Amino acid sequence: MIVKNKILIVTIVFVAGLAVFTKCNFADDLSKIDKQTTISNVLKSLDKPILYYGKVLDNNNLPVISAQVSIQIIQAVGVKEIVLSTDNQGIFEVSAINGSGLLVNKITASGYDYLRINRAKGHDEYENDGSTVIDRNNPVVFTMRKKEPPTVVIPGDISVVFKKDVKYYEVDLVDMVDGAPYYLKRYHSDNAHADLKARVEYISAEDAYNFILETPDADSGIIALDQMLYVPPETGYKNIYKVKVTNGQMFKTYLYIKSRGGGIYSNLDIKFVNQNGEVFFKAEVWTNPLGERNLDFDGDKYRAYLANKNASAERMGTKPQ
Repeated sequence: MIVKNKILIVTIVFVAGLAVFTKCNFADDLSKIDKQTTISNVLKSLDKPILYYGKVLDNNNLPVISAQVSIQIIQAVGVKEIVLSTDNQGIFEVSAINGSGLLVNKITASGYDYLRINRAKGHDEYENDGSTVIDRNNPVVFTMRKKEPPTVVIPGDISVVFKKDVKYYEVDLVDMVDGAPYYLKRYHSDNAHADLKARVEYISAEDAYNFILETPDADSGIIALDQMLYVPPETGYKNIYKVKVTNGQMFKTYLYIKSRGGGIYSNLDIKFVNQNGEVFFKAEVWTNPLGERNLDFDGDKYRAYLANKNASAERMGTKPQ
């Protein structure tokens, strides 16, 4: 984005400078300063008055008040940085300034996340040639996600390559080993709590594999959805999840897991891969060990959780897991 804007600026400078040079070539008596001043004035004339309104809403379509909006104004003389604050309707206004365009660089607000979908939809760019005015009654809408209340969420990842001599793998979604929040142990491990069991079945007629994930008890279960949720569903969990992946295929989904009798909830951003006889799944994982369905990660809470865990282990004379 920044590179694109710089290219635009350099192109404008070059074209305008060339035009001025051609126009002034006959006037040898013009001083160098006069020529530079003339070029500068031509470039500045390309900057038009900007009148732009944006509106910041949360994922419930409620205004985000006092959000800080960082904006780059593209001008002939360079890039001007400004920071604006949204009003009680979530609106911010860019006015009383000239430029050839603007870029909404970032929006921050306490308790909110800025969503990448704003960039995907091109909401953050505005080219200003003087012919378009963004009206206050029809502002450009930016969306932020209102975060859940701070709680303990353990982040981590899983990566498994299935081997023929292993019947299944067990996944512990809470305990830590060697500093890694998530780990896998074979089914005969004494160390792991089996929150999730992973195995595969080969289907020779289709050159495909069934990936099978199971939870260990009747009060646990799995739900597969195509969207990321920070609060998993309350009901609808099943003990077994199965998906078939053919050779050369990759399948992605979000799995929400309730385990330990509903004592923990997890979200797995997961992909299953079957590539040339090698089958594996990878997942980014978030787990709330407190029995809450809130899976919104908070760095301070997580660091405090680790500190308490390590302190408890030291008091008991054991190595932190």
